[in-house]
Amino acid sequence: QKGYPLFSLETRQALSSFDIVGFGLPYELCYTNILEMLSLAQIPLRSRERTHAHPLIIAGGPCAVNPEPLADFLDAIVIGDGEEIIGEIVALVKRHKQGGSPQDRTGLLRELAKLQGLYVPALYVPNYHPDGRLAEIKPIYPEAPASVSYRRMTFDRLLDTGYSFPIAPVVPFVPTVHDRLNVEIQRGCPWRCRFCQAGFSYRPYRERNYQELVEIVRKGLENTGYDAVTLAGLSAADHTEIIPLLQTLAKELTPKRISIGLPSTRADRFTLALAEILNSVRRQTITFAPEAGTERMRRVIRKELQESEIRETLKMANLNGWKSVKLYFMYGLPTETQEDLQGIVDLIRASRKDNPQLSLTITLSPFVPKPHTPFQWHAQTTLDNLKSKLAFLRKNLPAQVRAHGLEQIILEGVLSRGDRRCSELLEIAWKKGSVFDEWGERFHYSLWEESFKECGISPEFYCYRVREKDELLPWDHLQGGPDKKALWNDYQTSIKQADEPVPRTPHLKNRPEVPSGPKIILAHEPTVQKVRFKIGRQGAVRFLSHLEQIEMVRRTLRRAQFPLGHSSGFHPQIRCSFGPAISVGYESDCEYFDIELTKRLPIKEAEEKFQAALPQGFRLLKTSSVPLFFPSLESLVNRIEYTVDLPQDATLALNNTDKENLINRFMAQNQILLEKVKKQKDGRTKKSQIDIKSCIADMSWINHTGPLACLFLSLKLLPGKQVKPEKVVAACLNLTLEQTTLCRVRRLRMLVEMPDNITAEV
Repeated sequence: QKGYPLFSLETRQALSSFDIVGFGLPYELCYTNILEMLSLAQIPLRSRERTHAHPLIIAGGPCAVNPEPLADFLDAIVIGDGEEIIGEIVALVKRHKQGGSPQDRTGLLRELAKLQGLYVPALYVPNYHPDGRLAEIKPIYPEAPASVSYRRMTFDRLLDTGYSFPIAPVVPFVPTVHDRLNVEIQRGCPWRCRFCQAGFSYRPYRERNYQELVEIVRKGLENTGYDAVTLAGLSAADHTEIIPLLQTLAKELTPKRISIGLPSTRADRFTLALAEILNSVRRQTITFAPEAGTERMRRVIRKELQESEIRETLKMANLNGWKSVKLYFMYGLPTETQEDLQGIVDLIRASRKDNPQLSLTITLSPFVPKPHTPFQWHAQTTLDNLKSKLAFLRKNLPAQVRAHGLEQIILEGVLSRGDRRCSELLEIAWKKGSVFDEWGERFHYSLWEESFKECGISPEFYCYRVREKDELLPWDHLQGGPDKKALWNDYQTSIKQADEPVPRTPHLKNRPEVPSGPKIILAHEPTVQKVRFKIGRQGAVRFLSHLEQIEMVRRTLRRAQFPLGHSSGFHPQIRCSFGPAISVGYESDCEYFDIELTKRLPIKEAEEKFQAALPQGFRLLKTSSVPLFFPSLESLVNRIEYTVDLPQDATLALNNTDKENLINRFMAQNQILLEKVKKQKDGRTKKSQIDIKSCIADMSWINHTGPLACLFLSLKLLPGKQVKPEKVVAACLNLTLEQTTLCRVRRLRMLVEMPDNITAEV
């Protein structure tokens, strides 16, 4: 609306002023967001339209193994691991700017193409057969290799270069999807399930060693203050040192009430030792991915789990305290029959019967054939067929069901196996308003249908067509996985296995027998000291909510390594109480909180430890000791003082009025009615009026000359009747909604008002 260019979060620097802008490609439905960000940054969308004055636009990530739908918008794409090549790209761009001909953008792209694992789309031209199939992708410069190699690194090589893993990652103030310390313990997967693009692209399978991981977790938690860590990997339970790693971490982290979690785990790798460690503090969500409902179907996709193994695993989880479990299934798989769908239903029914107290959440995802997998030649199941299968599963599954949007799957199918002609499709759809397509409420398939027609692209051509063995695929010039011949042979094997009888193997054939370690018992230590902190906040952190500020304090306390007392129960929390909630946008000189400690600390030491760990934007104002039996801060405070700075246009509008008389007339009213809008559960709003006169203890001008006028307010906190200071000022001065929003509010003091009008600061 304002025309400001998109800027960086930390430095507020315009994106267009950077030398390099990098995008991750985690999912195909994020592609229009890239166009939106380039547009907001005032950077030309197409690579050919950019000059030396524009940043280099690069990308990488899972979807980079077929970046052709984005080829016209990206200057370069990293195929494979990015840790090492990022430094090489930066060094090359730096040399290009400092010497040679910095205005020669084509020369820079040609130099970049020499880097192993870097694909420069502008140096290639595609040609097509009359029927629309790809005929060739031809390099037009000698620097462009006919086949771009996949960039692979090893963890040992990274260690040799002095780089291991980020041990001090950026900690956002706002809650994020994975609001914990995530540590990559492995790359690749030893199982090679035929549907899994990551399992093939991230080969070979690699592990970080035990000693390195313990140090990464230890330092990462010290630097971030998180209360949970996830050991991430495609098949984390298969790490060869997973049990000793978990036992070592649990011994260190359990007394600190820091939980340990694993991502989705193979059902046949979930052991008693794992269960005992993972539930020692609090149970993070546990997820298993059977993927298919019958052993025949699981054999076709090479996820060879027996039903008995899946049921045994769910029993073990239930017996070890998990009350809810997530299960992932796919439908629309190659060679799938009605019996396979019924198999999902039968498995869940049997599991419910085995574990009546266990709550199951079933996530259903339609299968999409992906590049560089054995199923890359296979046709995607049609939309009508998927709708029928999903309806059957929803109707018959005795569990909570979550399902992916089916029309979004069409788009995922087109973009995952699309060619360079899809760049036009993306731009047309984006211009029509397609952004944040992964969010169901923002996805409008009608816009994509219009875009398909305008650019002459058919979803049937990309989604529902079987590819022939020798057809040139849009990603064949990119080495994103195994040899194409090997993938084809594996694909043919899967088709043959669909009709072969499933061999019977011994029960729990793969489950490793691992002895459980000594059981860690959480001791509940009594608290012996209560410390009160007073902090202030100003600048950008004023936009944090009260809950976000609370979490910031908790992380700061953990970083400072206080001997914190914790509550008992299923989800132990730091024994910490806070003063009255602060509104978003307020600055403050009086944010209070009390913490309880299990060991005594000198106040000076507590002050120094907390100050050292406090993030920018907050400042420590006072530290004191208070008796353990003192009542909570929220129950004590009943009056708060504020200043309110008016926006410039509101100040100008008041210049010709008697400002003192405005307040006097306002306070002289018998009633001061304020409209209150409350959102109800059904989404509708309910309006009511409340009398706020009794809430206003004092109101006066601090300054009413110059460009900004400022008022002082003292407001009482009454049961069921609390009012925001800017609302009081707006009612008094008749401000518009925009002027009210732009008022700058600051909390000055929190007071305890006692009988006989005696007040004291907290």
